[in-house]
Amino acid sequence: MQGVVPQASGQNIKALVPMAEMLSYAPTLNSLTSGRGMYTMEFFGYEDVPSHLSQKIVQERAAAHQAQGHGKEK
Repeated sequence: MQGVVPQASGQNIKALVPMAEMLSYAPTLNSLTSGRGMYTMEFFGYEDVPSHLSQKIVQERAAAHQAQGHGKEK
């Protein structure tokens, strides 16, 4: 979170959030605010994926690749 700015109609919250976290943000915000909450998003930049997440991504991709029949033949 980078800051909170009070406004007449509520608060403006500025934060840096991974894109993966934003994919479910709109329905969550809508639910939490009974449809009154609004948000905007703009691209900030790229960063390295943490190692624990990159390992998970590689494992999931390898499993999907094998499930599609692209695994190594014995």
